This record gives sequence, C-alpha cells and structure tokens, in this order.
Amino acid sequence: MRRIERMRLHEIPRAVRNPKEHYLPGIRTSIHAFSAVIAGELNERTGRLVVGHGRLQVLEAMAAEQVSPAEGILVDDDGTWLVPIVRGCSSRSDADAEAYLVANNRTTEKGGWEEQMLAAVPVKPDETSDYLCGLWWSVVLQRGEWLVDPHLGR
Repeated sequence: MRRIERMRLHEIPRAVRNPKEHYLPGIRTSIHAFSAVIAGELNERTGRLVVGHGRLQVLEAMAAEQVSPAEGILVDDDGTWLVPIVRGCSSRSDADAEAYLVANNRTTEKGGWEEQMLAAVPVKPDETSDYLCGLWWSVVLQRGEWLVDPHLGR
C-alpha cells in the first residue's frame, strides 16, 4: 500500500544512476513558495530513491545552511530534517526502476503547456513573478493580464 512517510533526509538512499540534471535555483524557489509537499519517491524493492533527487539536493543544502525548514518538513530531536517520501511502490527489476526514473522526468518535459489555459491562471506579480521566472517562465504584462512569453524560454 502506498503511503507518505517522513524519512531522515541524509539517510535516504539515492538511485545508483540518475541522468537527470536539475535546475536547483528553481527547485529551491518552488520549495520556498509552495513548501515541500512531496520530497521524493522510494522504490521498496531497490530501497532507493526513484523520484526527487533534485529536491533532496536542495533540501540538504538548506539544512546545511541552517535555514528554517519549509512547510512540510519536520525536525527530529537531534536537528535532522524529516522529509515526506512516497513509499510502497516496487519495481519488477532494477532496469524497470531506472526506466521509471527517466520516464517520470521525461513525460513532464514532453507534455508542454496549453497556453490559453495557462494564461488564465491567476498570477499576482507581487507574489509569484519571481517564482515563475525562477522556473524558466518569462512573464510579461500585456493588456492587464500576465501571460507566458514562449519565445523567451529559459
């Protein structure tokens, strides 16, 4: 059964290979803006992380800097950050675990955006424009609405 479990940040085993690069400043900005809802997913059969390597890397840096933990992070009596990890999933093989790691990242990259719907998302520049720019979105004010400019990219 799938569940969310708080795990000690520095004790979470990472995947043997993770070919995904991470935009750490954007991840950090997202954590500050929206909390650490889910820090990652652990494969029970391998005992290793399959999703969330970038988030954990950012959380480790934040913990080392001794900043206040984001909402969703608990702190153990010894000061160790306890982060929410999805547990209860098992792959059929190591190859399947690695394939899931890649597919989980790649499918979101390939999805793109429905621009009309995205333009309708209420964005208050004083609250979220820095966050949006941190995630490679260039936001422009046009006719009183915030729109994503797809030509500016990352």
